[in-house]
Amino acid sequence: MEDKWFIYYEEPYLFLHRSWTGQPVYRVTLKSSPEGAEVTEALWSKAFANAPAAAMWDAGYQPRLVDFLVSNLLLGYAKPFPMLPNLQEPSHGLLQHHISGTGYPETPMESKKK
Repeated sequence: MEDKWFIYYEEPYLFLHRSWTGQPVYRVTLKSSPEGAEVTEALWSKAFANAPAAAMWDAGYQPRLVDFLVSNLLLGYAKPFPMLPNLQEPSHGLLQHHISGTGYPETPMESKKK
């Protein structure tokens, strides 16, 4: 019940869908490289990008979140969860649990300079 993501690969795409609804969220285009694979494009679902809460999910956060999801859920690493700057959670780890169902250490992102 805690699995929040269904991740699969169909060359050249890596797809990340929400596991309960099957709703597609990310599509990452990969190209083979001597080191393994290189990301050539990453797309975010319009349904999520246009959602009312999307104002806090800026484009700078998305690559960090995709990196966290792929690194930890697919590749078995233990990278810290990227926290949104200035986010006040009612309970520590709530955002991470909501997004990924995990409890990794968290690292705050820097606020955008205006």
